[in-house]
Amino acid sequence: MSQVDVVLGGVSYVLTIGPDEPLARAVQIMAEANVGAVTVIDDAGQLMGILSERDILKHVAGDPGTLSSIPVAQVMTKKVFSCPRDARLADVNRLMVEHRIRHLPVVDGARPVAMISSRDVLAHQLALMAGMKEAAEQIARLLKCLKTLEVDEVLSVVAMEVPRLFGAGRFTISFGDGTIAPAVCRRNCLFPIEELVVEDSVRACPTCGPAPEACRRQGCTGQRMLIPLGAGDEGGASALSSNLLCLCGWPDHGNAAADELFQYKALLVQDVLRTTLANALRFSETHRRGAVDALTGVWMRRALQARLQEELDRGRRYGNIFSIAFLDVDHFKSINDQGGHANGDDVLRAVAMAISTSTRATDFVSRYGGDEFVVLLPETDQAGALILIDRVRQAVHDQLVRPDGAPVTLSCGVAQWRDETTSDDLLARADAALFQAKRAGRNTVIVADPQ
Repeated sequence: MSQVDVVLGGVSYVLTIGPDEPLARAVQIMAEANVGAVTVIDDAGQLMGILSERDILKHVAGDPGTLSSIPVAQVMTKKVFSCPRDARLADVNRLMVEHRIRHLPVVDGARPVAMISSRDVLAHQLALMAGMKEAAEQIARLLKCLKTLEVDEVLSVVAMEVPRLFGAGRFTISFGDGTIAPAVCRRNCLFPIEELVVEDSVRACPTCGPAPEACRRQGCTGQRMLIPLGAGDEGGASALSSNLLCLCGWPDHGNAAADELFQYKALLVQDVLRTTLANALRFSETHRRGAVDALTGVWMRRALQARLQEELDRGRRYGNIFSIAFLDVDHFKSINDQGGHANGDDVLRAVAMAISTSTRATDFVSRYGGDEFVVLLPETDQAGALILIDRVRQAVHDQLVRPDGAPVTLSCGVAQWRDETTSDDLLARADAALFQAKRAGRNTVIVADPQ
């Protein structure tokens, strides 16, 4: 249904009168139908002019008796502006304002099929404004839910709230900064992200169209809305085509007014999510850079403290076990003395890589300071920690070489959590075990308080 049809409420007829009919007949027709104008047509049904209340009053003011003697053709406005049924409402309104007219015939070719009035347009605009106000309030409520700065949490909230805003049964959002694969969150949707990006990568505004074949194979019918979440043309390289929100499976609106509100709501969601997700990514990157050692690429000491506190809390609440290990590069000062500080940096980077590749994905590797590293081993007792850390020590021994040709070695101290109340107490036991490893000749692993 077109915008004009929406304003007309689906009316598909127009009141007409012939040019030779008396004004009295026109007045009767308008009074019975409670309208302010009628179209004047010839014998072939073609539009000749328009007769409005204003035209009639202008010619018969003060002498109503002339209504029966004056033909419509003498009073009607011959210069008629009209619009097709598929005209945009903005164009209809502009035409009325520019030419100061209150009634506009809707034509099919030259044949009038309906009449649209300025009152109709105003009523529609007021209803649309009320709908837009409600949409803005809904988006404001969404914004209140997006207080977190964690990307995963933002996507989780969006996946819950946005489909509800549109009444959509299926939902996918993809967002990233181009440095890693974008984060993807779905709801009842298996559409391949790669196809989504290739198909609509050049679009900057929300677009609505038929669901593609891949969606129809999943049982989705009807329309699909795509909302790009890149920074737009001004964003340059940051305007990623993979940053998209896809919605489908909503009830058929059946009219242009609902579609217009739907598009308006999509634009609001686009603005909110672009800003919120971009801020979340910046926060995540800033947090990551502040917590990751620039030289070695592993976590820094303050990140370890936070993670260690989490394990302590989990251990006290649920009785989980975990261990921690101090690793120190043996005679690191002599490496700097022999090969220079640049060579020492290379050794630290290589040691960090060897530790990271020899431990598990669940383990937490950090640089504690200087040539010392700490590894947090969740769900691991001291026996398991001894095996794993000795594997790390052996990997460093076998893979890395000092400037003088000797292997790089590590001294390591391991401690299992024993109900310590602070992380410092646990670290102190692991550090004491490291000291024992050095006194024992280095290139070895010592367990604190072995059972």
